[in-house]
Amino acid sequence: MKKSTNAFKIPFAGLKIGTHDYEFDIDKTFFEAFEGTLIDDANVKATLVLDKKETMMIVDYTVDGTVFTTCDRCNDPIELTVNGELRIIYKFGLEESEDE
Repeated sequence: MKKSTNAFKIPFAGLKIGTHDYEFDIDKTFFEAFEGTLIDDANVKATLVLDKKETMMIVDYTVDGTVFTTCDRCNDPIELTVNGELRIIYKFGLEESEDE
């Protein structure tokens, strides 16, 4: 049975222009919502800064924490440190773009 990930959804259509900060604690229940996940448990903090503008939205994601899974070589449980940053720019409009 799939679990809901509604706690992680952001209703960006109703957001006012400007910067909005979000923080999420990601644990085992998040990954249980995805069929075939390889993550057994997690303790990850995800933060995002969403900058909504008239014609675009810029989102800066940061994750930091630990995930627990099974080693694909020896089949023992392992703990992996995860951390990273990502920026995604969403452009609004009907025209197609060749931008990366």
